[in-house]
Formats: sequence, C-alpha cells, structure tokens
Amino acid sequence: MTTNNNRFPRWKTALLVSWFFVIVGAVVFSDERILSYFVPPETPLPQHDAELLIYDPQELYNEPLPPITEFPIVSIEKANESLRGDQLVLGVVVNDEARAYPVKMLCGVQREVVNDHLGDEAIAATWCNLGYNGIVYSRHLDDQELIFQASDKFWKNSLLMQDQTESVWSLLMGRCMEGENEGRELKQLPSQLTDYETWRKTYPQSTVMLWPQEFQENFLYDRQYYQRVEKMQINFSVGIVIRRVAKHYPFAALRKQPLINDTHEGKPLVIRFDENTGTFWCFLREVNDEVLEFERSNDSFVDKQTGSSWDLNRGVAIDGNLKGETLEAIPAITSFSATWSRFHPRSEEWTPRVARLENANSLSKNKSSILSAD
Repeated sequence: MTTNNNRFPRWKTALLVSWFFVIVGAVVFSDERILSYFVPPETPLPQHDAELLIYDPQELYNEPLPPITEFPIVSIEKANESLRGDQLVLGVVVNDEARAYPVKMLCGVQREVVNDHLGDEAIAATWCNLGYNGIVYSRHLDDQELIFQASDKFWKNSLLMQDQTESVWSLLMGRCMEGENEGRELKQLPSQLTDYETWRKTYPQSTVMLWPQEFQENFLYDRQYYQRVEKMQINFSVGIVIRRVAKHYPFAALRKQPLINDTHEGKPLVIRFDENTGTFWCFLREVNDEVLEFERSNDSFVDKQTGSSWDLNRGVAIDGNLKGETLEAIPAITSFSATWSRFHPRSEEWTPRVARLENANSLSKNKSSILSAD
C-alpha cells in the first residue's frame, strides 16, 4: 500500500477558502456599484442620481410663499461686479426711473413675484419658468395697493398669484380668476426682457435687484438661452394685447424682418427685434397726431416723414426736426409660443412682408395656371 505524500492538508484548504471569501467581501462592500446587487432594492444607497428625479412644479411647495417686499437694490456700478453682460434681465422704467431684475434672481420657488416701488408707483415684477414669461404690473387697483405672492396653484400650466384678499390671479393674463377681485385686471407696464449689457448701456443710471450669492438660483439665462431651447423644437413669440385682442410675432418671423411698421386694433405700431439678444421693443408710432413710418438707415433708425433719427431702445428722437420727442411704449410679453396660444387661441399671427409677397405671387401663379387650363 502506497502513501500519497503530495496530498494537500484539509486545514490549509479551509484556510485558503476563508481568505478567498474575506478578500471578495472586502472588494464587494467597498464598491457601491457591486453592493447594489446584494442590497435589497428598498434600501437606499448613499449615492443618488439627480438626473433620475422628475421635475414637477406642483411638488415644489404646498402653500403660498410669503410675499416678497424687501430685497437688495444696488447701483449699476455695484451690479457690474456680479452680473455678466450676457445675462438676461427684466427691465422696467416708471416715471423716468429704471430698474432691472436679473431673471436668474426672479426664477425659482422663492422669487417669482416681487413687490416693489419705482417712480412713485407700486409695481410687481413677475416671472414664470413654465411659460418663459417676465411681466411687470401695477399693484394699484382702485384705491387699494395689492401685495402679491406666489400661489400654490397652476392654471393651464402657468403660475397663479395670490393677493392679501386671497384672490387668485393669472400671472400671464393679469386677471383675477377667483376671490373678491374676480374678473378684475391689472395694468401691465411696458418692460423689456433683454440682456444686462443692452440694459446698462441704455439706462446707465438704472438700479438693479441683486440678491446675495448664496440666495441666487443656479439657472443659466443668457443670450444663448433661446438658441439652446429652439434646438429642442420649442418656439418663442412676443405677444401684445390691445382692447383685449391678441396678436403675436414669432421669433422665426422677426428674424426675417426685425423692423416692422404694423397696425393692430387701429393702433399704428413700430416694432424692433434684436436677434442677438432676443429683445423686443414696441412703440406707438405717432407723434403730434402724425403717424410715422420707420426704416433702417446704416446704424440708426429714421422716420420717412421728417428724416429724424431715433433711438428705438428708448423710443426717443435723437436728431432732426423731432429731436427730443418720445414714442409711447406698448406692453409686450415674451413667451413660449405654445403658452401664448394656450391663453390666446384666437391670437393673430404676424407674418413678414417677404412671406406675404411670396404667398401673393404663389396665388397669382395658381390663378394664371387655372385660367390657362380653361
């Protein structure tokens, strides 16, 4: 009988197996990706993937936020230390006093509605991310000064506001939907949604709402915002309402004709669009009962009737017979096109003159073809 001297001792085998499981266990439990296969799915892992969270604005808060009546206001010089020139702002001028509200400081669940005083007027600077609407309203209603706050309610996927009487208002419409002020409407004030560089050059004496850095929302609203969003097949328009009749100007059409002499509800209007910044200006093109027609002349704008040169950022004649005259600004709202159409389904859509001529020529050719066939 022979003996196998090469037989591996059992105790050594057990020791090696034990060390194998110790090493494997150490590797597994030090790596969360491997650990996730062993831990029951109901057990939360230390690391979360924020990209998997679904954004639902109605989950952001369950009750109206306190009204905002106090906030930091600084000079242009002070704001220049914090704001880049390409950042978007909502600007307003009331009785020759100008103020800008950076969009990234208006957006977010804490600051959609700001109660302010400017030029001896009580105003509300408002913002709604859902429709991309920045609007300024007067807070005066008869002899009452309303104080607004963001509501916990949404209508047609747009933010609602609430005043101290608990009346609920549509931010986009400026109309009271329920409460003791139901059916009443706020006066919309002319404002510009533009970039900070354009605003500070136009109004160097302007003041700026500037929250401390720790209170600022981390949203990227700059000149390139429109291009980024339009790549996702989301379109923008600018809408106006005169005598409750709506009209809108799609960005795509404005790029083809950035200076427009138009008429809406009997009001002669001049409209200017800056493609680089997405800024829209609208003025009543009438001075001393004379209707003017504007055209581009090199780097300035002139009216055909007197040849006067105009600054169409401010609506002021800067040279010529009408020097010093001003045009009345008309309130307008920049918006996602779908949002505007949702609230104004009968809104007239403006088309550029080139497109109208092309359509007219096409109709003329079709008629000629029909007559020839006959």
